[in-house]
Amino acid sequence: MRTDRDPPLPAVTEARIAEAATLLGTDSDGRETLRQEAPGRTTDSSSLPILIGTSDGEAPQLRLGDTLGEGGMGVVYAAVQTSLDRVVAVKTSRGETERMVAQMLREARITGKLEHPNVVPIHTLGRDETGRPLIVMKRIDGRPWTELLADVDRDEERASEDFLQRHLGILLQVAQALELAHSRRLLHRDIKPDNVMVGAFGEVYLVDWGIAVALDDSVADIPRARDITRVEGTPVYLAPEMAAGQGSLIDERADVYLLGATLLEVLTGAPPHQAPSLQAMLYRALASPTPEFPGWVPAPLAQITARALARDPADRYASAAEMAAAIREYLIRRGSLQLAAEAGTRADELEAMVTQGADLGPEVRQLFHEARFGFDQALASWPENPEAREGRRRLLETMVDLELDQGSPSAAQSILDTLESPPTALVERVAAARATERAEQERLRRLAHDANQAVGARTRRFFVFLGGFAWAATCIAAAQLDRQGILTLTPNRLGLIVGSFLVGTIVSNLIARREVLATEISRRLAYQIVLLFAAGGVLWPLLGALGLALPAITVVAAVVAAFLWAGVVINQGFPWLPQVLGQILIAVAAWLWPAYHLEIYGIIGGVQTCMVAPLLEKKLARSP
Repeated sequence: MRTDRDPPLPAVTEARIAEAATLLGTDSDGRETLRQEAPGRTTDSSSLPILIGTSDGEAPQLRLGDTLGEGGMGVVYAAVQTSLDRVVAVKTSRGETERMVAQMLREARITGKLEHPNVVPIHTLGRDETGRPLIVMKRIDGRPWTELLADVDRDEERASEDFLQRHLGILLQVAQALELAHSRRLLHRDIKPDNVMVGAFGEVYLVDWGIAVALDDSVADIPRARDITRVEGTPVYLAPEMAAGQGSLIDERADVYLLGATLLEVLTGAPPHQAPSLQAMLYRALASPTPEFPGWVPAPLAQITARALARDPADRYASAAEMAAAIREYLIRRGSLQLAAEAGTRADELEAMVTQGADLGPEVRQLFHEARFGFDQALASWPENPEAREGRRRLLETMVDLELDQGSPSAAQSILDTLESPPTALVERVAAARATERAEQERLRRLAHDANQAVGARTRRFFVFLGGFAWAATCIAAAQLDRQGILTLTPNRLGLIVGSFLVGTIVSNLIARREVLATEISRRLAYQIVLLFAAGGVLWPLLGALGLALPAITVVAAVVAAFLWAGVVINQGFPWLPQVLGQILIAVAAWLWPAYHLEIYGIIGGVQTCMVAPLLEKKLARSP
């Protein structure tokens, strides 16, 4: 491969153009391949086996059919290979001159060295009974690439996704064939759409290796590039070093140039050196100015093509593989850009809906997930895609704002965590919202905890049973002592009894405060029970001082207690209703049987209190 120390390309001079034009003639449109006799071994075709007709009357190995195509040097026929009963293609020379025979055999030897899916397989080499060489090869059921490109009528079709995917794919397969040839130290030198066949099932073959040359002496019986002294190739595609006719300047990058010329025709519909005369074609080939691209040509493809068509080989891609890699990278990026564009459309729809005040409903969320998936897929194939990166950033920031506006700071934080280098203002806004959310959650948790009657329920049930039993026992015992004259009951003494229960209630609440005072609802219950006993401790002496008899005081005390327990029911719920009903029952019974007022107070009060515990248990079992 040529380096910066190699001789520079020759200057464009009228003498050089005139010389090349003389070789080309004047009746060509510049698309025919110019073939000069090149140094190399000439094989005598008489040594080849006879494939059509025999001298001893044996059946021929080939039966020729219709003509499939004609070129400057040869004709291709359909044929049947009788030994295998298969359809093949047979290429033979148009004449019998030594140069034509040598050219045919040269092409056969070169093609035979290249076993590759994108090179037509050579089955055998032979001659007919007149001595003309025959190349038996696979028959391609397809069309020349030129015809496929001619089917494109409008420029916008060339910029379409389907067109670029299909024809860049064909070009990449041509590049694969060149990669193999270059690895075998061979140059094609005549790459153009006319020399590419596309099969009915997408097969791609680079054909016509008639002017191929070897890069060094490692390939036997093939002309050397360094020995070229005249112009060969197709004028409208020629690399400048090929137009100069100096083999010492020709290497793999000449094929890269031709690959770029073919790409230019794919993109624009015209080869690089199209001109009204052969002299003008040669001038353009030698000068190789940077091509101008129409607006429909994607900028990355224009850059790839321009680099491949650089006049100085040192400025081109170093190999067909390197150029193919650039095209593949473009295809990957093009797919990524299309995904980003589609995702961007959905992101724009989402932003429009947000601007119009849409809520964070299913439609908005679906647009968000579709856009985010599209951007992520675009970045998966091309991580540096600027459109995808910017679109994804805008989408996520928009969704963070929307989640905050809808009062979902946790969701906003989850989205923010996927952003790279999020804006400081947005981070601070989410942090503030999260702090407010946590404070509100803590407040609600405390409220739920304070309203949970299950907290301390077991301890509360114990004290309820204990208090109910103690109250009943105390009242019954006091009444019996009074009847036996052992202890005379007075309002003040009954006030002391009630006061003792007040003290007991306070002490028990303090002892078990971590349980019975752990919640707001428990604290209210404790306060109301303390208030009940405090009221009783004051009420008995006060009513006695007013001259009421003990049975009457019991009735009044029960009525007052009923009102106080009604407050407990309002604050604590239905399980405390027996206390209200019990106090009413006490008032009625004490009024009807005043002699037994204290026993009635103790028995009914104790029983009603013991009823509260199972009702509480039943209600708390249903609590969340």
